[in-house]
Amino acid sequence: MARKTKMATKVADTDAGKVTFTFTDGTVQAISMTEIPAATQRALVLHGIEQKGGDSYAGATMAVEEGRATNALAFGKASLARVLANLRAGIWTTKAEAGPSRLVRAVAEVLGIPVAAAGDRITGWEAGLESPDARMVERCKKSLAAVRSNPKIRLVLARMDREAAERRMAALAGAPVGKDDDLAAAFEE
Repeated sequence: MARKTKMATKVADTDAGKVTFTFTDGTVQAISMTEIPAATQRALVLHGIEQKGGDSYAGATMAVEEGRATNALAFGKASLARVLANLRAGIWTTKAEAGPSRLVRAVAEVLGIPVAAAGDRITGWEAGLESPDARMVERCKKSLAAVRSNPKIRLVLARMDREAAERRMAALAGAPVGKDDDLAAAFEE
């Protein structure tokens, strides 16, 4: 499997109305809203709403698999409704609202600390990866790597994976088998 390589960092400065892209070789490209014609700005806004809305329910299936929800469709619809209500109220968040990550929950469990405390530390390190300070980026990479490679954390993550697989298997075991599900027929010519 090919490993995804980070090519650039992106910073949206809402006060300045500008987005800056900084590539790993130090090249910087930026664009200000004032450089973009009004019709294109409108298209960008609509694209952003479409993307943000889609992002809101993209993790619905995983939420069910991780036991944070029982119905992916209901979770997805509720997530989108929350995002749209926030946008209408002028509330903009860029952080995922689906709940704490598996890594955060594993750290909280292993250390016996509140999930919020584990989340704050992990989120801080992840944010540090975007820093223009190379030393800060390196420290954050090392901290995250140490957490991810910790045997106790890996054991809890493996248990979470097993539990999610068991939930998927239980759902599949209860799924109705119909005429179209005949595997042998699929291989006949």
